[in-house]
Amino acid sequence: MAMVSRVGFERNDSTGPEMLGGESTADRPPEATVLFTSKDATQIAIAQAARWIKRNGASLRILVMQVVPFPEMLDHPTRLDPDIRCAKELAEESTIGEVAVAVYLCRKVIEGVKCAIDRQTPVFMGAKGHSWWTGEWRLARKLQNCGYLVCCVDVQKRRARLRNISPCSIFSTF
Repeated sequence: MAMVSRVGFERNDSTGPEMLGGESTADRPPEATVLFTSKDATQIAIAQAARWIKRNGASLRILVMQVVPFPEMLDHPTRLDPDIRCAKELAEESTIGEVAVAVYLCRKVIEGVKCAIDRQTPVFMGAKGHSWWTGEWRLARKLQNCGYLVCCVDVQKRRARLRNISPCSIFSTF
């Protein structure tokens, strides 16, 4: 059964991103996060995350980042992203157990991810191919440079690539 929660973020130039609603990261139990990229890529990332979850006893959260253009209000977007429905279907099909689906409304994906994920939480992403110019790999590299633990799963080869991650001990169980 999938639980869906919606949270938004607003950029405040003096203090950084502020949470508009939802729960704080301190209130959540240990978890692994799968960042929704596409249905096929996310399905493979969930399978990779399932291995880590079985060994470490964590829960799973699928994170959907919905970008809201500037003229619109973050708490009331004019349309909902179809990825939300796909993420909910993947959560219901999952054999891991209860999977939470969190939808974050943000202006920029990188800012929303930084607010939504704790730096010690492993992040699994599915990406097509292994190339620096694809959006998923660029996002993974930006998150790694900020100190996040990112495992980018190559959808075409169906294997995880762990590059430039420090500390890498959290992923030693693959």
